[in-house]
Amino acid sequence: MMKRSGHKLLSIIVVMAMICTLSTMSVDFATDFGGESIVTPTMDVWFEQNGDSTYINLHGLTIGGQYFVSLYDDANQRIDGPYGYVDLGESMPFDDFIEPIMPGNHVILQEQQPDESLITVIDYVVADISVDVVNINTEIITGFSNQGPQIQVVVFELDGDTVIAEYSLMADTTGGTFSANFTGVCDIHPLSTGLIVQPDGLGNQTVTNWWAPNPELMVNPMLETMSGYGWSGPVTVVFNEGTPAETSFIIPVEPELGSFENVDLGVDFYGGLTFKAYDGMTTRLMTVSTLTIEWMDVSSDQVMMVAEPDAYIQFIIMEGTFPDVSFPVWVDGTTDETGHLLFDFSTTSATPYDLTMASWGFTRNYDGHNNATLYEWRASDYPLIFGDLLGDGLLDKADVKLLAKAIATKFELSGYQKIVADVDQDGDVDAQDLKVLNQLIKQK
Repeated sequence: MMKRSGHKLLSIIVVMAMICTLSTMSVDFATDFGGESIVTPTMDVWFEQNGDSTYINLHGLTIGGQYFVSLYDDANQRIDGPYGYVDLGESMPFDDFIEPIMPGNHVILQEQQPDESLITVIDYVVADISVDVVNINTEIITGFSNQGPQIQVVVFELDGDTVIAEYSLMADTTGGTFSANFTGVCDIHPLSTGLIVQPDGLGNQTVTNWWAPNPELMVNPMLETMSGYGWSGPVTVVFNEGTPAETSFIIPVEPELGSFENVDLGVDFYGGLTFKAYDGMTTRLMTVSTLTIEWMDVSSDQVMMVAEPDAYIQFIIMEGTFPDVSFPVWVDGTTDETGHLLFDFSTTSATPYDLTMASWGFTRNYDGHNNATLYEWRASDYPLIFGDLLGDGLLDKADVKLLAKAIATKFELSGYQKIVADVDQDGDVDAQDLKVLNQLIKQK
């Protein structure tokens, strides 16, 4: 199932954006919270929410100065470090700690003096902060902080892997909770990401990242079932909304993963069907893809897919039986303007694989909004009928007429037609194929 795989990349993006953003924010925080202009060392402590990445950015150090960084727990016991750090005047994250930085930890920065003694220049207690809810419907971000009086909530607008805009609000942390309403400020959508920044009034700050929920919907038209992952609560699914035929279903979810699997609603998930799903924080529209396998040729190890134009398709070949299965081939691509996409597994391709009539696997289409249409396929379901140029499962005079036209006028056949037109399977399409096709029809 598709996980939130893009978040690792987004973590890197957010970290780099944080470095650029925070390097220009520290003086502002010192001013905003009653401090003086920063002329003494300060630090930004970053930890990844629901992750294990931790970083420290140090500012205001003496270029060439020798520093030592240590990590202490809330009982003032050293749990990591000290690590030597020479300031080179670069804004790069310090990430040498083996132990993850946790809320309540002390990060201590000491500066070495000419006589090699050490003086403590920062003893910073890491704030306990988190984003608890990103509500796409209301565009309100809520969370927790044990410090205050305010916290900064930042939304990044991304273009691919580039941050092209930032939107920021200050939110009160009354009672340990905060709420930032971005209505009219920016649009929060399932791919939104950003930071929360808790300053201490002395130029130091704790930072963590957040992502908007991006739950997944997946339908299997063959089984007529629906699955979902990453939902915040029960999912309401509505078909034919606003019409006399409107129907709705409420699907409970497994709490820890927010998932439901292979639910049969008694609905025909035909290609083109559009429906709505929502859970109170996210509303999702999905249109079932027309995805299908047009033809599969195990002799040439090729598969022709067809779906909507410019559709993203994954094709997975599996081996073994559940639960002991492997995925020797996992490829993807985008259909052309006619909706076709050829997967070539021949020996000269980038992903060679010997397809046989026993081969099986899955194919699915993702629509760019984390909705997927999925099919299980088996090569045995797609036998080629040589001579069936029309692809209707029949051998008749219409096929003879088309083959004769192709031989006489060099009429351009499609990829599938070129394969099945070689009726005698000698590698050529010629008069002998026409003769064999007529004989097959007469023998019926």
